[in-house]
Amino acid sequence: MPNGSGTTVQDINKFMNSYEMTKKMMKNVQNNKGGMKNALRGLDMNSLKNMKF
Repeated sequence: MPNGSGTTVQDINKFMNSYEMTKKMMKNVQNNKGGMKNALRGLDMNSLKNMKF
């Protein structure tokens, strides 16, 4: 029987946080006419800096 993908809970949490931040940013870009600067206003920049792609 297979043991799964080997993905850790921490990896999933990082992915989910990244997804939620991206979703929020895209929604802000869509709704704001001020551009990317206004879209990034509500995001936690420390979390964004620590993301690894």
